[in-house]
Amino acid sequence: MIEIIITNSTVIDPFFLRQILSREQNLELNPNTLSHSSLQHELANTSYDIALVLPLDTSEGVIDLVDKISKYSKDTKTIVVTTECQPEYIKHLQSKGVHGILKSDSLKEKLVDAINVVNSEKKYLDTSICEKEKEKELNRAKNSVISDREKEIISYITNGYTSKQIADKLCISEHTVKSHRKNINHKLQVHSPTQLLKYAIENKIGI
Repeated sequence: MIEIIITNSTVIDPFFLRQILSREQNLELNPNTLSHSSLQHELANTSYDIALVLPLDTSEGVIDLVDKISKYSKDTKTIVVTTECQPEYIKHLQSKGVHGILKSDSLKEKLVDAINVVNSEKKYLDTSICEKEKEKELNRAKNSVISDREKEIISYITNGYTSKQIADKLCISEHTVKSHRKNINHKLQVHSPTQLLKYAIENKIGI
């Protein structure tokens, strides 16, 4: 049986996690959620295999909880549920000895797996966190090969301008605009206005 305690959260309702985990016969959940004030007493008097640390208003609050769990119960493994994907924050959590990191929007599909992996003395990092960072790196690489003129054209496209209207705005031929659009689509590997809009939003181009 895996003994689990869940920390309080200002972002996620712990009841949602309990619903997910209640169907698992090998898990035993403490009926109470762990707050900063009750943490020391609870961990000093009861042994837990895993602490699920839920998001708070600040990342500093989560780090503080992780530190206290490590201090008061060295045998308790921590899994942090996070809404953040910033590499610096993820690396900070890993440097604190966190055993698992899971995106909040992956809970339903991955929470049980994360618990079982961590309980087997292995580390768990949600693959969607890695994928998100790879996507950002790819966008940065793409952005570096897009010229200022192409960024200008992207801005007009995503704001609903036609090729002719863009040509008039920039005092260039419509043929030149269409050539730019073709190059943009090729460089960014986008195949629809929706994909181009997504790229523009993520890279803050004309939005």
